[in-house]
Amino acid sequence: VKQLAYQLVEFEGDFYFVNDGHKIAKDTKVYLSAKFVEGKTFADGSPIKVGFYEFDADGKMIID
Repeated sequence: VKQLAYQLVEFEGDFYFVNDGHKIAKDTKVYLSAKFVEGKTFADGSPIKVGFYEFDADGKMIID
């Protein structure tokens, strides 16, 4: 089974973006298209929308 190279994953309540080479995106801004956010929600239940998201030095999505 081939793992998808690019995906948004939730781990212990935080979101991370796994990019090519199965590396976590860190200290960067990533555009998340519909295929990455479809069916995903934040902890409060609101849907994650298509758009740019920033990821900190640990790779966690920065949620305002």
